[in-house]
Amino acid sequence: MNDSLDAIGAIRNVAFVGPFDDENGIGYDTAYGPELDLDLSRPHDGLRGEVRWRVVEGLGRTGTIALHEALRPTSEVVVYALAVLEAPAATAATLYLGTPGATKAWLNAEPILADPDHHPARFDQTALSVHLRRGENVLLLKMASGTAGPLLLHARVVDADGRPIRGLRVKAPTAGRFAAPRSIPAGKAIRGARPLVDR
Repeated sequence: MNDSLDAIGAIRNVAFVGPFDDENGIGYDTAYGPELDLDLSRPHDGLRGEVRWRVVEGLGRTGTIALHEALRPTSEVVVYALAVLEAPAATAATLYLGTPGATKAWLNAEPILADPDHHPARFDQTALSVHLRRGENVLLLKMASGTAGPLLLHARVVDADGRPIRGLRVKAPTAGRFAAPRSIPAGKAIRGARPLVDR
């Protein structure tokens, strides 16, 4: 199975922190701690007390990262996920995402997605054209689940032609401090292509 997942560029592990409050949809435009200070050693005030960044091995064993297996509650919550993509050379790439609920995403602190729509997570739900620089590229996701379904994350990255990026390594860091993501103004939408719809 690992070879098959590698062939489609699947991201199988992320660091994550949460849950934070998304009752009545308030979480999407609320900047919780990880949006203000992306220091992985720092605790944050979560929905039911202090929460910290952590990694749970095996959540993405099938290619879909089952965050609901490691978090409670899983409805009307915000969860942040982070992965570091280490590219051997600068390259154009496509990032495919499937997320539950309204979602924001940043690459190297720059906004690449702000989708307020609520929907269950689906494979290749959104396709984003991105540029990976040589070395570390920090991908941060914010998922405001609402009642959209289980906290599942589908994520994969390939080159602009849809092929695996040779030499790309994906890490789920447990330590480090990264640039805080740039604020996305309330009401601003940044959407990618919808490969399963826009055909």
